[in-house]
Amino acid sequence: MRRLIEDWAAAVHRGDLAGVLADHADDILMFDVPADVRGLDVYRDSWPPFLRWQARGARFEITELAATVGGSVAFAHALLRCGTPADLARDPEQRLRLTLGLRKEEGRWLVSHEHHSFADTSGVADAEREVRDLHRRWYDATAAGDLAGLMAPITVLTAGDLAVAWGLNRVLVGEPGGPAEHWSRGTRVFRRVDGDWRMVHQHVSYPFDPETGRATTDLRP
Repeated sequence: MRRLIEDWAAAVHRGDLAGVLADHADDILMFDVPADVRGLDVYRDSWPPFLRWQARGARFEITELAATVGGSVAFAHALLRCGTPADLARDPEQRLRLTLGLRKEEGRWLVSHEHHSFADTSGVADAEREVRDLHRRWYDATAAGDLAGLMAPITVLTAGDLAVAWGLNRVLVGEPGGPAEHWSRGTRVFRRVDGDWRMVHQHVSYPFDPETGRATTDLRP
């Protein structure tokens, strides 16, 4: 089973259409990234544009694969690195998701279903920008001593989308002998409520020095 799938992926990578079609049922149903494909003839016709793109140096290789077999029916799921060198440099963690349904006919395994998809990340950049902007406003309110501003993004965890952020906090306090600088670690959890991001959890800490039993506030990144 694994060899069948690995051979198929290798055929895609090298642009071997005959190898891509091998071990596929006549009634193959493919849910592809751009469209649905029904039947082996349509499946065959769907590949040349992709293989031409593949020939320009793109990669198509399995990074994870698992298969489950039960009698005459089996399924497998996999993640594949799929993209040009520029695509993969821009987003090295992106993976093509693949689900296969197979059935055994006359002792031979045939792929009867393929489902290809990429994760929808269209909203990720906007959400990250919104959470970063919320952090900026929160820090501005801290610097201004604005208690109302500090409390504005905090609410009760009830419903909505989740976001998590973590990083280092720098606090600079003016003192007679010169400004005092302290660094701490912060983890914050947000949930989108009625279209707005609200902070629902905050965890701030200093590294612990086991020799003195005290928090270490004078470390620098």
